[in-house]
Amino acid sequence: MKKILFVLFAAIMGFTGAAAQDADFETIEVTGDGQTEVELKMGINYFMLTAPQDGTLAFSMGWSSTMVYLTDENGTEDTKVLLAKTVDPDKGNIYTIDVNEGQLYYFSTSIVVDPVTMTVGYGVIDNSIKLSSNYEDGQVFNLNGSNLELVFDRQVAIERTLVAYGDGKDEDIPTSCINAIYAAGQYYYTIMLRDLVEYLMDGGKIAVGGKFTVRIEGISDANNPEEIYGDDGSYEVTLEVGDMPATLLSIDPADGSNIYTYYPEDGDDGFITFTFSDPLNEDKAGVLATLSWGDQEAGSFEQHYPDFTIEGNTVTVDIRGIMIPEETEGSRGTSGATTVTLSISGLTTADGRSVDPNYPDAGRNAILAFYHVTKQEISFIYDFYPQSGNASLEGYDEIMIWLNNPVMYDGVTITWYDARGTQHSRTYTPEEVAFEWDDYEDGYVAYVSLRNIRVNNQPVTVTVDNARLMNGDPVTITGTFNTDATGIDNATVGADPSAKVKVYSLDGRFVREAAAADAVDGLAKGVYIVGGKKLVVK
Repeated sequence: MKKILFVLFAAIMGFTGAAAQDADFETIEVTGDGQTEVELKMGINYFMLTAPQDGTLAFSMGWSSTMVYLTDENGTEDTKVLLAKTVDPDKGNIYTIDVNEGQLYYFSTSIVVDPVTMTVGYGVIDNSIKLSSNYEDGQVFNLNGSNLELVFDRQVAIERTLVAYGDGKDEDIPTSCINAIYAAGQYYYTIMLRDLVEYLMDGGKIAVGGKFTVRIEGISDANNPEEIYGDDGSYEVTLEVGDMPATLLSIDPADGSNIYTYYPEDGDDGFITFTFSDPLNEDKAGVLATLSWGDQEAGSFEQHYPDFTIEGNTVTVDIRGIMIPEETEGSRGTSGATTVTLSISGLTTADGRSVDPNYPDAGRNAILAFYHVTKQEISFIYDFYPQSGNASLEGYDEIMIWLNNPVMYDGVTITWYDARGTQHSRTYTPEEVAFEWDDYEDGYVAYVSLRNIRVNNQPVTVTVDNARLMNGDPVTITGTFNTDATGIDNATVGADPSAKVKVYSLDGRFVREAAAADAVDGLAKGVYIVGGKKLVVK
């Protein structure tokens, strides 16, 4: 421990110039084609060498943090200059300097805390052009495959890019199939293989199972044309055209059309069907359907994973029960009409082939559909049995609520008065009073029990709490019983006989608009909706 402290103290004194005159330089000999290993001791190391030839001399330090400086014959602190540093992914930190043959050079290191081996010599750094590719010879490409991505370690110049096919035929690859960009010290050269293969197949130049070769000629350093890639400045890779993927034939409802904000879970609508050219693998493992909308930055983004079925060559996605807002908030405080994205990923054909994405430029191997959202216009009517306004609930043990369309709600509350005039209420949860479709009543029906409620001929009110239609619109559903009203006509038509009311058939068709007193005059026998209430014409 004392030795380490002494070495550190001596090194620190060296930085102040106090020990610079005592620098002890070790002589290193380097041959033109060889490399020399030097064991660096703890503290600051000094060494000198005479360059055997012109060129770039390199000091490879591995992953040590030790640095290398150029200095004078005395190791004077003020003369020290840090050498240029590069980081080799395999060799670690390398310091370099251009030297002239026969000239003597003096060097020093930063403080060495742990002994390290330094390699000195010419050619430690490989200055040749390096290239990486995401394809190897013999790989199979189909229309769902990745582009050919070539990455050079510097900006390069390229004289020609060819595609060879058939029996010795070749031609320049269309420029529309090539994209090149230099960024962050690397040069990305991309061949859009999908476009290239489609071009070749459309021209009858290649077919499934055929091979084609992408060849790039005249690759050189953009700043030093004499520095070429490899032995002859060329690169090539040969690929095979795989089986063609299945394609999307149609979507119902069509991509780009409108869908509603909500489809009831037990309704007949709310299905989106995708039809493909080939039978699909019906195993749903690995297949994902995603429904999303909104803006993540604005906090309005939502994502759902609807159920779906795969049968034959169709995929049917069930979006029932998912409430979609008519408008969503975007960035910068703006809002606008909602656009919904439906994505299906992971599909394959029954014989194991891929499925061609319908939006290949989207950068994902998925089937996409985009929809605008509109709010449904819902004609809503409700009724009670016994009729709201009846003079007495005597003999009834429950009240039926009838709806022509389903609703969302928080519960159902019944309010009544006891013999002393004290008000009481009870609220049932949606599970306790649930609306269910009734074929006989031709509507959605729920029952509110009157058991253990002593109505005493006092007013009784039933209200569906916070009721909303399936498009999100609020509706009022309330009825009062044991009132002084004497008949259904007064309850449904209203207190003002001259007030205009609309009359509908039970299936929702508009019949007429007339004064309340004359609303049903002349109508055929049957059940009508008058002013939002059911009315029987006998």
